[in-house]
Amino acid sequence: MKYISLSSPQGNAYYLLSTANMVGKDMGMSVEQRQRIVNEMKSKDYANLCEVFTREFGSVIQLVD
Repeated sequence: MKYISLSSPQGNAYYLLSTANMVGKDMGMSVEQRQRIVNEMKSKDYANLCEVFTREFGSVIQLVD
């Protein structure tokens, strides 16, 4: 399992959005599926972004403080 520290440079929203897109692609998700997830991540605040990321990719990448 890979870990991303939210207090590191990789914990910023842009990195997490990019990672979501790349991991989704690696998992075989369609462009539409990845775009839906990214749009949901961007729809609210940073806490929501992290929640959606964890829900969708928590089996592969764990966000840590």
